[in-house]
Amino acid sequence: MASAWRVPRWTCWRCLRAKNAIVTKMAQGIEYLFRKNQVVYLQGRATIVGLTEGGFRVAVTRSGSTRELTTHNLLIATGSLPRQLPGIEMDNVDICDNAGALDLPTVPRRLAIIGAGLKPAKVIVVNQPQLLPMCYAYVAREMLKLLTAQGMDFRFGARVTGLERASDGSLSLAYVEAQGAAHSVACDKLVIAVGRGPTSAGLGLETIGVKTTEHGFVDVDAYCHASVEGVYAVGDVVRGPMLAHKAEDEGVMVMERIAGQAAHVNYGAIPSIIYTSPEVAWVGRTEQELKEAGIAYRAGKFPFTANGRVLGNATRRV
Repeated sequence: MASAWRVPRWTCWRCLRAKNAIVTKMAQGIEYLFRKNQVVYLQGRATIVGLTEGGFRVAVTRSGSTRELTTHNLLIATGSLPRQLPGIEMDNVDICDNAGALDLPTVPRRLAIIGAGLKPAKVIVVNQPQLLPMCYAYVAREMLKLLTAQGMDFRFGARVTGLERASDGSLSLAYVEAQGAAHSVACDKLVIAVGRGPTSAGLGLETIGVKTTEHGFVDVDAYCHASVEGVYAVGDVVRGPMLAHKAEDEGVMVMERIAGQAAHVNYGAIPSIIYTSPEVAWVGRTEQELKEAGIAYRAGKFPFTANGRVLGNATRRV
């Protein structure tokens, strides 16, 4: 399998154009569904400005003009933003977050990643003692073998201490290993993948008394109902995994409950996936979690080498 940084530059441009075309097509599809289902779509920055007898007052501002709406029910689905490292400013040109990394026009010769995010890189400085701590231990070990074989270099348990830019534009990332040894690595591009945080600041939640956690998540119950009657929140802005299909299920549940139905989300059945090559996916409790809970279980393995489709795919790639 070819390492990602050896992909021809014209291929990277083609992938970027294809990605942008897909994003545009999906966004237009959502707008079509809005029109089809008579959903009023307003673009702008929304802020909760207060309460009236008619419900919650929401101001939507765009291009200097503001329109105020009043609603009995309010659903907050503002998503998340990449977390930043103190002292390192992201410009999404040379120092990127996860979104900026997907917009790089060419494949950098030397790419480094800070965090546990899985993207093609020459060096990955991981601030955790192992890869994929949330996944099955066996799968995590196999994934580490496969990614290392592709040429990726993992530095586990490391702590970033500084970043400098040389006169030629290259970057020098300094870090300290878990044992205390200091190192540095040179790279052309740097991706900071230290997680994401909820987009809850500036929404005006405090004006109507909506409670948030110390990390900024909207505090909700099992049905995504916030601390104020009529206010709901779903997706990345609330507790749980930051997965699009999890947010979608929560949104459907909220709409059905507002309509008077008895809906719920089975969080134990929400699958997780990592879009690497090869991909990794799992659903339900892991073996480690079952052990910690004292639940009896039986474990089994089935090798891909005994799967006809896998062998057929491998043959086509040769």
